[in-house]
Amino acid sequence: MAPASKKIAQEKVREAVCLFEKDFSIDWIIELSGQRPSLTLEIFEQAMEDGWLAPKGAGTYALADPKIRDHVLAGMGPGQREKRFRSAAMLFLKECRENDLDASHLAPFLLRIPNDEQGCAGLLLAGDAFVKRFQPDKALECYKKLKDDLLSLEGPGIDDLFIRMALKTSKVSTARQSTDETAAVLRDALVRAEKRGDKASQALIRMHIAKNEWLLNRYDSANEIFKDGWALALQCNEPWLMRSALAFRTFFLFWQGRFKEVAALYETAVSDVEARPEGGFPLLVTITAGQCYTFTGQITQGLGMLDAIQKSCLEAGDLHTAAFATGSIHSALHSIKSTAETLEYIEANHAALKQSGNSYIEMLADGFLAHLYYLKGDIRRSVAALRRFVLKCREVNVDALHHKPHLLELCWAMEQGKYPRMLNLSLDREIQSILVGRNVFLKGLAYRYSALLQAYNKEPEEAIRRSLDQSLKWLEESGHELEILRTRMETMRRLLLQGEAKAAQGMADRLSGVLEQYHEETIPPDLKPLFRTRASAQRLLSGIYSLGNDMASVQDGKELLHSILSTVNQLTGAERGAIFVANEDPHGPPMKLRASRNLTADQVERPAFEPSMRLIQQAASLGVDKKSFIRKESGPPEEWSAGSGEAARSSICAPIIFKGKTLGVLYHDNRLLNSAFKESDFELLSFFAAQAAAALDNANAQDEIKRLKSAMAQGRRIQSPRRFSRENYKEVIGKSQAVRNMLHLIEQVAGTDSNVLILGETGVGKELAANAVHYHSKRRGKAFVKANCSALTETLINSELFGHEKGAFTGASSRRIGRFELADKGTIFLDEIGDLPLDVQANLLRVLQSSEFERVGGNETIRSDFRLIAATNRDLESLAAEKKFRQDLYYRLNVFPIVVPPLRDRKEDIPLLAEQFIRVFAQKMQIEAKRISREEMNKLLKYHWPGNIRELANVIERGMILSSGPLFRAPDLEDLPDGRSLHRPHSLEENERSHILWALEQKNWKVRGPGGVAEFLDINPSTLAARMKKLGIKRP
Repeated sequence: MAPASKKIAQEKVREAVCLFEKDFSIDWIIELSGQRPSLTLEIFEQAMEDGWLAPKGAGTYALADPKIRDHVLAGMGPGQREKRFRSAAMLFLKECRENDLDASHLAPFLLRIPNDEQGCAGLLLAGDAFVKRFQPDKALECYKKLKDDLLSLEGPGIDDLFIRMALKTSKVSTARQSTDETAAVLRDALVRAEKRGDKASQALIRMHIAKNEWLLNRYDSANEIFKDGWALALQCNEPWLMRSALAFRTFFLFWQGRFKEVAALYETAVSDVEARPEGGFPLLVTITAGQCYTFTGQITQGLGMLDAIQKSCLEAGDLHTAAFATGSIHSALHSIKSTAETLEYIEANHAALKQSGNSYIEMLADGFLAHLYYLKGDIRRSVAALRRFVLKCREVNVDALHHKPHLLELCWAMEQGKYPRMLNLSLDREIQSILVGRNVFLKGLAYRYSALLQAYNKEPEEAIRRSLDQSLKWLEESGHELEILRTRMETMRRLLLQGEAKAAQGMADRLSGVLEQYHEETIPPDLKPLFRTRASAQRLLSGIYSLGNDMASVQDGKELLHSILSTVNQLTGAERGAIFVANEDPHGPPMKLRASRNLTADQVERPAFEPSMRLIQQAASLGVDKKSFIRKESGPPEEWSAGSGEAARSSICAPIIFKGKTLGVLYHDNRLLNSAFKESDFELLSFFAAQAAAALDNANAQDEIKRLKSAMAQGRRIQSPRRFSRENYKEVIGKSQAVRNMLHLIEQVAGTDSNVLILGETGVGKELAANAVHYHSKRRGKAFVKANCSALTETLINSELFGHEKGAFTGASSRRIGRFELADKGTIFLDEIGDLPLDVQANLLRVLQSSEFERVGGNETIRSDFRLIAATNRDLESLAAEKKFRQDLYYRLNVFPIVVPPLRDRKEDIPLLAEQFIRVFAQKMQIEAKRISREEMNKLLKYHWPGNIRELANVIERGMILSSGPLFRAPDLEDLPDGRSLHRPHSLEENERSHILWALEQKNWKVRGPGGVAEFLDINPSTLAARMKKLGIKRP
């Protein structure tokens, strides 16, 4: 190459390199610079010698000095820079759609240029990617740029992007930008949604506007807008929309200070056995519910929920959501610990809050710290924290409602001259602001501080008492137990001042039991003589009375079990509660989880729960022969550390006995405190275990009635003459003769226990056929266990299929139940069975012959009654002839073969499949389903679909992303109408491309490693990758 040409090439490569702030792939530079790979590699080698380029990994590089980038970009003209950034953006947009590249790569380029509709769609993807990576500030930067670009564009697709951007902005903008600014964006989006007639989007936008109106203290407006949004959501009746609406309803109850209503709403929504903390309700809703538990007196239960969510989020890397849980723990902690201990905990977590990037919780922490420093007597630090809190609230125009108690206390201190006046804060102004609002909790506080001001100003006693009565009325409506106690104690103080000592003592006696779970600092020093004995008898009687009412009124046995667990948690100070029953499965653990509060099935299986499980098994086996079953961890009796570990520090359980038979065990624990339970608590637990016995027997009877009803209905169906009916297979979409023939075979074999071998190309829906066989068989009520043989590594495949014992190999820290054992009484589906290694094939053959096997590292022979369904896209008969698949195993599998037809042989089903995929992806993307024109449908019908239904689904999803407006547009497809061009003469390169594609389909697109395409074709993996790139082969 001539020196001048080479210099031009070097400049182009250098300009392409300097587009990137971080590491980049040489493939990207080749694409952007337009230079040959060999020349680009030569330029890279020279650049590394010259010291301005540094290797970072296989095929990845970075600039050695960021100043080089600044210098090169400064040397480009504005038009040239924009052109370069746009080329890079389009490259990454293509990579995101075709190769699942992380969309956050788009941001550095799209943020620097004005964007058209395609670029705006990329900005939305980039923002969403940052949200998934828990980087809300970067997400908000993308959404802000997207809004600015969209304002200069028009069209139906633009409106759709604007609506989605507005909703996402609302989710991440709290305490990051002005609430007024967010509300304005949402109103613009509402106009666009109304113009489109999109009721679902209108409903969701209205609820987001209502949230921001509430944050702006415009309460009447917020309530009206929320009602309109809720009504629209009910009209739409979309499951995804109702989930969002229910979450908003929970938040609105919380913002109105109706904490006991939030707890009740959560109680009705959770399942028998709690799953992962995020299961069921959205995480932030669950955090809100946990905080409401702490407000309504169920402190340890609420702390348990919050601690579990905090751990789960930290494990997932979601520091932002973990911070919400941490902030809620802060406020709950102060009710059971001293000011000094709470302050120590918050200060220890302050650095983590900053690292989380959660500006809202960091702001609230400052408000809480201001109050705690004041209580400790550190006025200087309190003033600094209060200044940060108030100024940040004003900056983002947010009224931090549930931190008003701290602000009111400090304003009260200012009125008394105990705290310096600052920032134009006034207790009277804060009270008046609250009283015109809709928050019943804050109204209760406002009336109490009104009473304090009235007493301070020596107003008549009658006016003070009226204010305290109003305070109590609103607080009881709220359900905030601690603030109710504080108002009652202020009333006691007024009684003492009026000489009514007997009435004050009577009130103190009634409050003693409720105060038992709160820290002694809760009681003002001047009132402590009234609380010489803090008996819990009254509280116990209230709990028993409440449960008695539940047993009389609640018909659902499962709901009654929940009520028992919650009541015991509250009365004993337990954090978690559960009911365990005997496990009928001989291969499983002796006891299984039946119902729980704050304890998940996953946590029960962890090693940390083993000491508790031993106590549970002991209680189940000994029954009434032992007086009590209490376990506690050694150490300082009141030591507490939230999130310090999974193991219970105190645990207690009692056998559940009904008519002389042990049905199970009632179990409660506390991971926060050791010595949480006393001997007297065992007597209490035994009482509730007796109630649980009746509830459990009732729940079992209800389950049996449901089972018998189902069996009777099934019996009627079996007794009536059965004919093949397409209605029985609604999950299989299609009306072609090919599909009907396949369903007829499924109908014939489903009722037997014979092995089934499902054959077909990749992507035709073999797993769906396997599902149909199982769910129309007599085993349909049992487990359907799936295993993809090509996805399992050779080293672990035996462990996955047959299980292993603890210590069987490095990393086997506990016993594992294998797929065949899990499939007992059910069906096991082995997909891609042609990829099984020969030694595993031998083990499988033995299992098929005898239904027996041993776990890896074990000696016990295990029997499993399973039905086998296998699937493959390979020619097993040919593989058997080539000694690559055991012939005897092939004969065992090939009892009843079913061939799933390729899509090209059932093209009349394409319209039905396309419509179904459009509905599915519309729901997933939370947009309206698009209509497909005849012209676009003809494109789909003419294509030959080498990737079958899987490829069709990918094309529909890609089209849904790219299509703007109500009509679906198919992306560009290869022009092979009816496959006729397949029969013309092929060039050598076309034959090579076709052969590689065929091999990729055979190996499910696994390129490298054992059983991959490179091994199959007997070529080097790097060579294969290079050929695929040259031939333009990319995974569909």
